[in-house]
Amino acid sequence: MKLTVAVLLEQNGSFLMVRRNRPPGIGLWALPGGVAEENETAMVAACREMLEEVGIAIRILGLIGVYCEDNSQMALIVYAASSPNEEFTINPEEVQAVEFFDPDNIPKLAFQRDKKVVNDWLICKRFNAWG
Repeated sequence: MKLTVAVLLEQNGSFLMVRRNRPPGIGLWALPGGVAEENETAMVAACREMLEEVGIAIRILGLIGVYCEDNSQMALIVYAASSPNEEFTINPEEVQAVEFFDPDNIPKLAFQRDKKVVNDWLICKRFNAWG
């Protein structure tokens, strides 16, 4: 089983998504993330993926959830994060664009599970899960 990670970066009640430039889902939106490297922790992988895809350092706030779809050979760990950086440097090999979205206005997704992730994030926020 492969370990994958994603990051939900919040800014003023909206969250960051990337328009993918590689399969699956070229041209569709997803949370930034990817596959953890061998011997890499999930948190380190999440921070690395944010640097690689959008060029920013993040601070992990906490775990949103662990997801595994039926018949999948991948487990996804998703973290909530913050960053003081407001300027992104996208990696054009992986990302076409970045944009913040309101939870009530989610774009067409590469991975439908991202809707569940956003809902879980909203629940965590409501209960002040990260202090």
